[in-house]
Amino acid sequence: MRAVSTEVVADYNPIAAFYQEHWSSHYHPWAKVVLEKTLLTRVPKGGRILDLCCGNGIIAQHLSGLGYHVTGIDVSENMLRYARENSRDSEFIVADARSFWLHSLHDGALSTFDSLNHILSSEDLLSVFENVNRSLAAGAVFVFDAVREEGYLKAWKNTCANVGENYACFIRGNYDQYTRLGRTDITLFEENGSWRRSDVSFLQRFHPIDDIKQLLREARFRNVDVYNAIDDLGIEGYFGEGRAVFMAEK
Repeated sequence: MRAVSTEVVADYNPIAAFYQEHWSSHYHPWAKVVLEKTLLTRVPKGGRILDLCCGNGIIAQHLSGLGYHVTGIDVSENMLRYARENSRDSEFIVADARSFWLHSLHDGALSTFDSLNHILSSEDLLSVFENVNRSLAAGAVFVFDAVREEGYLKAWKNTCANVGENYACFIRGNYDQYTRLGRTDITLFEENGSWRRSDVSFLQRFHPIDDIKQLLREARFRNVDVYNAIDDLGIEGYFGEGRAVFMAEK
């Protein structure tokens, strides 16, 4: 197996509870629209779907409710605790996208909300694609999204805050065109008898579309289609801006 980086660049464990309580309903509706227009046109009801970087299982919950059998993979144990509560009929596995191995074949695979931008090198991204390919039946498709550079240039230098009665979350972003790295710093204050502070930082890399297509071909995918989230799939607002959606066939 190809050697991969052991660095965890997106540790969601410290903010899993906040994500579950305050972010899921905000982030996931657009992803459901994307899947209905891409992946679900190719996977029959009752099929097996791999949800890579599944987080707290909200997409798995949606797919399970539609009659699909879902296997979710995520490196965050805390996020998967919520996933098992949110989608009790799905299977969830703690594993790294760069090094997982499944023994059963799936009829489709997905990865949403720029999860694969957290993969910081082309070598590691190729490993992810190879792992997904190995987990799919012949003719199955893999659908995922990625942030284009225009998205980083427009959104990643912003600062925002989300404040409630018993929490305050501050998010600061930055993007370096030279390194093609985007950084998100999150400071979270939560009150539960006393106030507790958590600080986490996430890195993402802009991978050009042509580079991603080449890596997919190296991982033995074919018929790679790329969609503009706004123009082709009708995803309006923040979540559509600067976002590309890929669909590749094994």
